[in-house]
Amino acid sequence: MTEDAVPAPALCHRPHQAMFDAPHADTGLLSLNDDILTIILSRISPGNARQLLMTCRAAYDLALPRVLSEINMDRAVNRLHPGAKTDPDRIAEVCSFLLSDAPRRPRFIRKLTVNGAAMEDKAASAEPFRHAELALQLAQVLEHASGLRELTLSLMDRVFECEPRLSAAVAALPSLESISLRLTRIRHIPWSTLVCRPRRLRVMTAMGFESPDEDEQADLRSAIMQPSFQSLVSLDLSCASELLDAFDSSVSCPNIRHLAFSDDVVRTEHLPQCFPNVSTLCVIASCMGSLPPVQWPSLDIFTYIVEHGGPPVPLAGPIRRFKFVGEYSPNLLCFLERACPVVLEIGGEEDYRDPYVDDEDYEDFPSLIRSIPESVKFLKILQRQPDTNVDWIMRHAGLLSKLPLLGLHLGVRLDEESARLVQEPELLRTASTVACLVPTLTYIAISKLVMDSEKPRTLKKVLRYQFLVVSRDEHGSMLKTLSQDAAAAIEERLKALTKT
Repeated sequence: MTEDAVPAPALCHRPHQAMFDAPHADTGLLSLNDDILTIILSRISPGNARQLLMTCRAAYDLALPRVLSEINMDRAVNRLHPGAKTDPDRIAEVCSFLLSDAPRRPRFIRKLTVNGAAMEDKAASAEPFRHAELALQLAQVLEHASGLRELTLSLMDRVFECEPRLSAAVAALPSLESISLRLTRIRHIPWSTLVCRPRRLRVMTAMGFESPDEDEQADLRSAIMQPSFQSLVSLDLSCASELLDAFDSSVSCPNIRHLAFSDDVVRTEHLPQCFPNVSTLCVIASCMGSLPPVQWPSLDIFTYIVEHGGPPVPLAGPIRRFKFVGEYSPNLLCFLERACPVVLEIGGEEDYRDPYVDDEDYEDFPSLIRSIPESVKFLKILQRQPDTNVDWIMRHAGLLSKLPLLGLHLGVRLDEESARLVQEPELLRTASTVACLVPTLTYIAISKLVMDSEKPRTLKKVLRYQFLVVSRDEHGSMLKTLSQDAAAAIEERLKALTKT
């Protein structure tokens, strides 16, 4: 719910209301058991639930909890549109709607995003700031939001400072599991009085342009000592890595299982002692520095994202599952040799907007394939270069024959016109050929990564085709097409493979 407050149902009738008020109840959606309807509504988006809500009164009551489950009090995309409501007006309207039926409506909220900048209206000369009024309303909403699980706060320092009840309301949230702070100081979260035990914390400081001051690091040191902080299992400081300086060898967070940071930290040798049980590590690398490799005894999954250049990978020993996103470099090839991963993922759907990827032929790609160790049993490669067909796969498939792969997932980046030309029969033939070249293969998937024609670096959609290798003979291999659910289950098992 990001635009307007939910309107009254009496004003929301639509021509397709008959679907819900059918004379024969068994033909209407609302004739289903309430438990079944609840499950259906939980699987649709809040936007779709809002459309359902606007059909009739009965649908309104059923869909309202899903509509209110995710609320975004951020800057409006169309705030400059003539006649558009100001951000403060929108937030005030949403808060008023929630509070008009408190505590019932606020209890439906599961995910809340608040941007302090949206509470300012600098264009209104008579009332340039409405922080105090809106902060009080927000605090009142949070006081009743007993079901809130995810809270994202952006640019909220001024808001917290003008309304003390806001921190107290956050402290009293009983179900809060995830906290994200974007340009919002850690001190505003009352760690010593939190009644919940959050599991995830993400902190983003001034987007890399400024380092956190000493007060911010002191606030983090104070928070670390609290039981509510020690309950965290995930800590993401990838956009605030300087805060890692608040940790030293005397500090231990044994419950942290997932850790993310960037390589602009001063040192890392103490981190395995501070986070001894980390099983999933994500490091974002740039050209800013070169970290010495460290050993993480409990580490299982390592994601390495390179934004510029190819600095040495800051990890010493072997790793079971390794995901790499970014530019290939000799340092990456050296790491593959010593890491001996069982599961290897190269590239990711999320990096197709990467502005640092050049549109040139990657002549070093064959070298990368040749450097893949024979320990790899499941290989996933998402191609970064645009192509007009699947020849990319056939050009390099022979290099994979030396690997004892059980599973292979290949992604081909195509523009929209090329994607229409490359259909399932061609992909099936390609998969069959690859299965013949890799005799150990039992599963193969090919994804069409369809790029936006107007925005070539923007991924528009992904179409997946998955096959199970049924048999092989001298004439070729026989494949069976898998459903999305069956393929997802197989890939999960492949990603869980170990060396033995």
